[in-house]
Amino acid sequence: MQAQEQNESAFGALSRLWRRRKWQALSVFVVAFAATASFVASLPDIYSSTATVMVNQQLPQADASGGPGGQGRDSQLDAVSEEVLSRDRLLALVQRFNLYPELRKEASEDALLTRMRQDIQLERKSGPQQWGQDPTFAFTLSYQGWSPKQVSEVTNALADSYVDQNNRMRSQQAAATLATLQSQLSDIKHRLDMQGQRINAFRASHLGELPEQQATSLAMLQQLDGQLHENAQSLTQTLQERQAAAAQKYSGSQADDVSDLPALEDQLAALRSRYTDQYPDVVRLKQQIAALKKLQDDRASDDTTAPADQDASPDTTIKSYQDEDSRLRTEIAGYQARLENMPVREQQLQSLMQGYAETQDVYSQLLKRYEQTPLPQDPGGQYRVLERATQPTDPSGPNRLRLLVLCLVASLGLAAALVFLLEQMDPTFHSVDELRGFSRVPVLANIPQIITRQDVWRSRLRFGTAALSVLVLTLVVAQGASFMGHGNTGLVWMLSKHAAPGATNSNAG
Repeated sequence: MQAQEQNESAFGALSRLWRRRKWQALSVFVVAFAATASFVASLPDIYSSTATVMVNQQLPQADASGGPGGQGRDSQLDAVSEEVLSRDRLLALVQRFNLYPELRKEASEDALLTRMRQDIQLERKSGPQQWGQDPTFAFTLSYQGWSPKQVSEVTNALADSYVDQNNRMRSQQAAATLATLQSQLSDIKHRLDMQGQRINAFRASHLGELPEQQATSLAMLQQLDGQLHENAQSLTQTLQERQAAAAQKYSGSQADDVSDLPALEDQLAALRSRYTDQYPDVVRLKQQIAALKKLQDDRASDDTTAPADQDASPDTTIKSYQDEDSRLRTEIAGYQARLENMPVREQQLQSLMQGYAETQDVYSQLLKRYEQTPLPQDPGGQYRVLERATQPTDPSGPNRLRLLVLCLVASLGLAAALVFLLEQMDPTFHSVDELRGFSRVPVLANIPQIITRQDVWRSRLRFGTAALSVLVLTLVVAQGASFMGHGNTGLVWMLSKHAAPGATNSNAG
């Protein structure tokens, strides 16, 4: 109940305040709103035009990977922006399209370049992030100015500059990439040849010790072992035959020695001169002589029938078998040493072959990149203008509706502030309650105001004069505000320079 009474008391106070100050508040509101609205309405229009440039997604491997001469799409776009928005290029555009004629008269070149870079907006359009790839697939170029035709021409010129500069940079990068790859290919090819020569020299210096020759060495070793066994058997047989012949010769040397036959005959003649034929010694000598003669005849017969190849000496045959044994054993030791060295040679050869294979892989990759790198005269443009800028029909700024709302709020605030100020400066009492609250003297009576006909006419005259004054003041102030707003490009530019939502300004030095 008490809160309701407080609300009714506050509403009643505001109602009484409105009845007392409504004309002052309305006058201030009308004058302020008319002035600000006229100012906003007279502001010049600013136009913006946009061109869309597509970024080629099918990049060569040298560019997509960021290898020699290659850059990612985002870094490439930054590099192109640095060139396009450089000092010389922007000044050339200013002279070509006669931009900022008023600003050029009073501002320096640095201020002019700063203003133009702020009027150029670059917005990247990105897709989903993928591993190893930049998400940018397109970007938009915008330029704002006071002439619709001029802003479209400048925007298209900037878009063409991006495409041309990108092609030029890619041509330079392609030339640098080709030169770098050629140099690397030459170095890798020389290294590959040197490694191949080392492998061939290693194979030539270790014949028989290589892993692929193991089967051949084992077969030769087995063959040599067989030959050694056969040679040993032949040597043993020859030695046995020589020993048998020597024993036979030794056992019959006294009876079979044909060279003693003349001496025996002389001895027999001497014994016959003294003894008879029945003497034992004479009989023995006769028998021995007869045996020797028979042996002599047999030997003569054997010499005429024996082959010529049996005249060789057994010692010569044994010597040849012994030499063959020594040779075979030497060769077997050599093959065994080769087999023992094969694991070491295999590791050494594997190390050489691994280095050669790694170098071959590097060479193949470089050769593939070299074949995929575009030629300098045909770089395969990465950028293309997807949508050229058109002449705008509607201004991009200022946002008059928002400004009018702000003017309305400001006018209402100004009127409320004036009412508050007048109330604070008014020393009169407007009700009995105010008088009672101010003084302790009791109020005895409340005499209402007595208004005569003259007072009514006098009040109407004052109201008409005040209304006419307010109307004249409103017209004068609105006209002055319109004059101030007309051609106020600086304020419009400040209000519109960030008009493109989400745009990123490219302030390239």
